[in-house]
Amino acid sequence: MNVTQDMNVSPLFRLSLASQRDGLLDAVWRWRGEYLYLDDGQKSNKGLYYKCMSRTWGEGIYTSFDM
Repeated sequence: MNVTQDMNVSPLFRLSLASQRDGLLDAVWRWRGEYLYLDDGQKSNKGLYYKCMSRTWGEGIYTSFDM
């Protein structure tokens, strides 16, 4: 989801719990100090997450790569 409508900005990814593996299948979670990083190949979210309201899902946690 790209809420800025700027095609040069990385899209936001919504974090959700599921009983099956889904979404970014090659992504890796890792702790760096007190920050939880999400890496996908050469891209990283650098431990940054957003708490946002969505029109359809209500409140959610989102992240983006290479900010």
